Order: sequence, then C-alpha cells, then structure tokens
Amino acid sequence: MLLVSELIGPSNLHIRTRKYLHGNMPIWDKAFPIGIPEQNPGKLVGAPSTETTPHETVCAWIDIAAPDSAPQKSLLYGEDLLRAIGNAGASVPITIISGREFFRFYVIPQLASKWDNHLKTLFNESISLDFSK
Repeated sequence: MLLVSELIGPSNLHIRTRKYLHGNMPIWDKAFPIGIPEQNPGKLVGAPSTETTPHETVCAWIDIAAPDSAPQKSLLYGEDLLRAIGNAGASVPITIISGREFFRFYVIPQLASKWDNHLKTLFNESISLDFSK
C-alpha cells in the first residue's frame, strides 16, 4: 500500500490524502520492492480527499509505503524516525527504508520553520486512512 498526504496551499492550507494498494507482491515478504512509489504507486482506492485548483500547489507531503496487509500500528514508528533525522538537520526530502516499510517527507523552504508540525499533521492524516480496505 502507498499512503499519500499532501499539504495544499499556499493560501487556505488544506490536506489531500490518497491510498493505493499493490495486491499480492511476494517480493514484499523479503524486502522493500524496487520502483515503489515512483514507477509503481499501486491502484488508487477511492478518490483523492480533495482536488487541487490551478492556483494551488503542494507545499509539503508524506509518502508511506508498506505491504497491503501491514497493520496501522506497524507504521507508527515512521514519524519518530523522520523526526529524528529532521532534528539532526537532514535536508528534505527525508527518505527512510526500514525493512519492508518506506517513509518520505518533504516541505517547501517557505514552511520549513514549522516542518515538525507539518510532519505530525500529514503523518496522522496518512495513518488514519481506512486500513480495512
């Protein structure tokens, strides 16, 4: 699965979320598959939570990828990993592959002073997507 949350702005900031599924991928039992999310985001489940108008842009985003069967609780440590690397002064995007999970976070320079708030908001939006589907 791929969970995507984007902070849309710059005025009237709001969040757009999407969930993609990959189906049965035996490789995921051993390692994180090459090509996800760039070449293979998966199949979109439902519609995006909001649409972007022509005058809006993505100001921050988070990608979380894991096997479709991954329980929500198995992804919770991703926020701590991203926060630790961000606090260490890493430049964005911050990308982590940990076992079978992938976490990536980006924020535009204009919003960088509040990166940790945006990380928390986007991470929580992503993992709150319905895991029963």
